[in-house]
Amino acid sequence: MARPRTALANPAPTYVVEPGLLAALQADFDAHMARERYTEALVAARRLLDALNRQDDPQARAAGEIAHGVALMACGRTWEARPSFARARRFLRAHGSPEDIALAYFNLGMAFGQLERFSLAKSAFRRSADLYGRIGRSKECRQSQVFLANCMMVVGDFVGAEAMSEVAGQDPALLEASHRVTLHDTESMVFLSQGQFGKAEKAMERAFRAAMEAGDVISMADSLYGLAKVKLRYQDLWAAQGLLLESYAFLPGAGWRVEEEKVRVLLGKTMPARRPLSLKRMAEGQPVRRGS
Repeated sequence: MARPRTALANPAPTYVVEPGLLAALQADFDAHMARERYTEALVAARRLLDALNRQDDPQARAAGEIAHGVALMACGRTWEARPSFARARRFLRAHGSPEDIALAYFNLGMAFGQLERFSLAKSAFRRSADLYGRIGRSKECRQSQVFLANCMMVVGDFVGAEAMSEVAGQDPALLEASHRVTLHDTESMVFLSQGQFGKAEKAMERAFRAAMEAGDVISMADSLYGLAKVKLRYQDLWAAQGLLLESYAFLPGAGWRVEEEKVRVLLGKTMPARRPLSLKRMAEGQPVRRGS
């Protein structure tokens, strides 16, 4: 799943013991997150949370917990992030605005998704989408619906996932490119489950274009891998092989060993008569043709 949102829906108050301290800590946290310096961002988030906890303001403490949870997730420490989002939700239930509560549920859904507890993630995203819808925040509502549809698909509710994908995709301009990747990938998986291979292929192509727009190399590789799986359903081994070689070309050197092995395994199925050569040599030694 994508990273959680880092912007606080309702910023904490600007008063603390030391004038200007909170603004400086918030700016420090935001700057580290923007530059993807997540270890430094976590340190800044802890300082921000400590400052906010000194105030008798549950809404401010919730904002600090959200920032802390976001930083933990960005560092790959998702299990530790979950309690931060849960505490933020408790603070906000009694004292927060619906917008803040919706944000807490959204990030809680992201945490559960990364932990592969998709039923819990589905519940959190549904609450987030409902709250955003009630207050007229269409963009945030659509984004929550994208991840809700994805969770539905993962747990096998393909009918619900198809219906929610249609709702979430009604106005693509409301979705960032990275969220459109998730939406179209979900659509493709739903169509595959229905045996609608042509629609699955078109959806995966849309996912690839959205990944290119987002500059997300791994999502580009995953989309090409998905297209290759569709081609194998058509028994088009040559097109599948070309797509897999393109997919693999994005991966070496990035440390994505699981994805590399996944591509290798599927590539072996496109060449049953002989053992695959080095993927690197194959990618360099022949032009890649994408099948129609």
